[in-house]
Amino acid sequence: MRMKTKSLCLCVVAIFFSSCAPVSTHVPLDNYVAPSAFPTLVNLAIPTVTPITPTPIPEFPTSPPESIAGFINPDPTTYVMLLPAVLEYFYYRKKAMVSGNVEELWSHYPELRNATDVPKGINAEGFFISNYQGLKLFDGNIFPEQYEQIRVKVTSDETEVLVHGMELYLFLDENGRFNESGGEIKIVLYLRIKDGNWVVFKTDEVMQSEWLQFSP
Repeated sequence: MRMKTKSLCLCVVAIFFSSCAPVSTHVPLDNYVAPSAFPTLVNLAIPTVTPITPTPIPEFPTSPPESIAGFINPDPTTYVMLLPAVLEYFYYRKKAMVSGNVEELWSHYPELRNATDVPKGINAEGFFISNYQGLKLFDGNIFPEQYEQIRVKVTSDETEVLVHGMELYLFLDENGRFNESGGEIKIVLYLRIKDGNWVVFKTDEVMQSEWLQFSP
């Protein structure tokens, strides 16, 4: 009886292990088919991209018109010929402004004493110099071409030069600190030949009422 029971147990164990053994799933290479779970690149839909043409940036003028109120940009020869007279005028103008003595300017340009018309800005240096003296100026800088190059209007016996620059003067404020006064300046200098050199004989400050006709 014991022998039969033992044999029966061995048989059951053998059946159990045989049922747990892995089943071979080997497929011959000749019959292998690739899985189709993922699409190949051939089957992918590639979107069409339409190129966008950028909007062109508008071009803005980088220089003023060639002629404004009759003034034109000078050729190089005329520019070199007239600029020293412009610089000389502003040198003596600055000295007179800082000293508060308009005679320093008039001694070099005696004709500026005459035909003064302050509301129109004609030969008005004496007015401007006097107007600044409350600040007790002690130094300054003038940049005749701060905003644009000088422009000219040439006639048979004289030349007008339009200057659009910056005029700044130093003074001490109530706390003893350095400060500046001045600003943008537009002025027409009238020049003619004297003893072989161009000399200023009249000036015309461009007043607010005239500003537009001398602007680009």
